[in-house]
Amino acid sequence: MLGLGRSGVAAAKLLAAHGAEVYASDVADAPKLRAAADAVRRVGGVAEVGRHDLARLRACDVVVVSPGIPPSAPVLQAAELKGKPILSEVELAFRFLRAPVIAVTGTNGKTTTAAWIGHCLATAGLRAAVGGNIGYALSEIALAGAALDWIVVEVSSYQLAHIARFKPGVGVLLNLAPDHLDRYVRLEAYYADKARLFENAGAESRWVLNGEDDAVQEMARARPGSVRVFCVRRPLAAGEEGGWLRRDGVLLLRVEE
Repeated sequence: MLGLGRSGVAAAKLLAAHGAEVYASDVADAPKLRAAADAVRRVGGVAEVGRHDLARLRACDVVVVSPGIPPSAPVLQAAELKGKPILSEVELAFRFLRAPVIAVTGTNGKTTTAAWIGHCLATAGLRAAVGGNIGYALSEIALAGAALDWIVVEVSSYQLAHIARFKPGVGVLLNLAPDHLDRYVRLEAYYADKARLFENAGAESRWVLNGEDDAVQEMARARPGSVRVFCVRRPLAAGEEGGWLRRDGVLLLRVEE
């Protein structure tokens, strides 16, 4: 486990709970990180701060990377990691979830939208948890093992960059705009990570998309699954399903059964 932030510790605990031999490390060194390393040791893992032990990494079967570690980080360029599966914490946690996932991504509004969806589900009497970049790390939700109807996860491009099997039952793409160009060399690379939301799409997938964002529409074009759109500046066009906000503030929905 590379990185000892909240998601890194949660992932280490999840792996240890399922019988894995865990090595967790963080190149930084601070009191909070030392406490995190202690938490990993208490569940039987090996943890250290201030460096990544490349010899230990060479012996690992799978590397889980925290979203705060950029692709350019020296540890990810090390020869010891060449050819090894590298997973995000969201990808790891997804493999242990037992409830369908609603994944929310986009450049702006992810946190608000994920929180609102969780609130709506709870108000409807459904058992829902909200995690990812908001609230709990997804591994914490997986580790809790609660009986849930839905899991709402806010996912960033950083987390989507290292998925393999991640497949939301419902995917929400809010908008696309230039962002994180301190981490991405090109805008196209940022958009490519966002597009991985659709990577494992199937006929049963459901998508909620910004009907007024051309980049969103282009990214989702020809992807398998059913689509609903949302609009605030125009009503839905003929044949579109979803919702729009009327000028008087009333939300109107059109969904064909």
